[in-house]
Amino acid sequence: MTNKKTKHHSIGLLVLVVGVTAVVALAGTLAYAQCCPGPSRVAKVAPPARAASVSASPTAPGAHKCPMCKDGKMCKGCKAKSRADAHARLSAKVSGALKDLSAAEAAVKAGEKKTALAELAKVRKVLEALHARVKPAAGKGTVNSVCPIMGGKFDPNKVKPNLVVAYKDGKVGFCCAGCIPKWNKLSNAQRDQKLAAAARKK
Repeated sequence: MTNKKTKHHSIGLLVLVVGVTAVVALAGTLAYAQCCPGPSRVAKVAPPARAASVSASPTAPGAHKCPMCKDGKMCKGCKAKSRADAHARLSAKVSGALKDLSAAEAAVKAGEKKTALAELAKVRKVLEALHARVKPAAGKGTVNSVCPIMGGKFDPNKVKPNLVVAYKDGKVGFCCAGCIPKWNKLSNAQRDQKLAAAARKK
């Protein structure tokens, strides 16, 4: 009789232990599902808003990838942050150039020609750097459809980026990369003549 009671007690204890273990496991599974949702849950749940505030560029070497950025493309939040950073750097450069210009004006008034020229050289350096980064005027195509160097014809709306050079208020296209160095050696007057000649060959 005693053995039967002990046996029933042992079975009851085993059932209790298994039940508690199952409850703990179920609770852990539910907690994990809420914290780390699977693929099906991800599709239904909107991504956290703070993810877009990550400022690191996904294309930067060794940078932390924003979970919203995919396939090497930045999300809207990262793009906005990148533009804000670029604007801040540009403002800093312009502010520095204005200070250098003020220093040059003061040097001119004081009759210090060398100092004035040195300050103006700083301003020129900043302006040249900014000018080099200015994109060509708005517009999909180039101002020409005939290469001004070799005379080859092309579609002005399908020119490869490496065959396009900014010039004045537009973009000039070329038939091959070898024409660009030749173009760069020309004066603006010569370039205008080349473009005029190319326009007549349309």
